[in-house]
Amino acid sequence: YDYLSDEEDRRSVDSSASDESVAEHPYIPLVTDEETWSNKCRKMEQRFKIVYAQK
Repeated sequence: YDYLSDEEDRRSVDSSASDESVAEHPYIPLVTDEETWSNKCRKMEQRFKIVYAQK
């Protein structure tokens, strides 16, 4: 029983830790190259600037 409860605790801790990391960086797994990631951010910024300028 002790061993089982220890396993359960370990599993719950691991799952919560992984959930936190996923919440912190939800998009990083999708983009492996940092340059493409920064480029995407820049493109998004430019798009928003254009939209706001049109208003």
